[in-house]
Amino acid sequence: MIDYHYLFYANAVASVIAGVYFTSINWSSLAGAQKEQTDEKNISKVRFAILSDKTFLFFLFAVVPANLVFFQHLGALPLYIVDDLGYTTAAFGLFSAINTVLIIIVEVPLNNWMNDTPYRKSLIIGALLAGIGFGGFAISTTVIPLVISIIVFTFGEMIFFPITAAYTSEIAPADRRGEYMGYYQMTFSFAFSAGPWLGTVVYENYGSVILWSGALVFGLITAALMFFCKK
Repeated sequence: MIDYHYLFYANAVASVIAGVYFTSINWSSLAGAQKEQTDEKNISKVRFAILSDKTFLFFLFAVVPANLVFFQHLGALPLYIVDDLGYTTAAFGLFSAINTVLIIIVEVPLNNWMNDTPYRKSLIIGALLAGIGFGGFAISTTVIPLVISIIVFTFGEMIFFPITAAYTSEIAPADRRGEYMGYYQMTFSFAFSAGPWLGTVVYENYGSVILWSGALVFGLITAALMFFCKK
């Protein structure tokens, strides 16, 4: 609201500070002094071996709908709160801060508390909370309902993202965890790029009720698919 340019200056300075910090600390390899020797033939065999892991491919497919829902907070949600509901951009910033503050304070204790919860159950809960939270915006027009919806989807976010990453690491072969995490990150990046665009297209052409109802459905789809995941 003061000068939008300052936002980019602040981002640039923060990135430079982070870069300086990372170059000033001592890094140590998790593998120690050992170096793995892998020949080119083995690399070519592993490259497309992921296609034979139907369980993991199904999991990657299942997480996409919920991931698309989560990234509506970057695209359609600010448009809805500012344009549809008439709140200021500063007010949206405060609403967004609820998400951030909760993650800083609650995420680690929450995940520690759920440490013994089966992966399947955690994934279902996370996807359900995502769908319910974003779906709740369809009937949220005043401050309290908006805050409740934000809190609900934030709890879904705090459960879903860490558990999907942990599940990927768990089901991956020990010598291919990096490869599996790469494919998992690919679905995350796809949702990060496509989600805001898709949400704003739906919002612009069909309105907010259809958008948030669709977000609820997408969350339910992922929750239902997670029933078929192992563990």
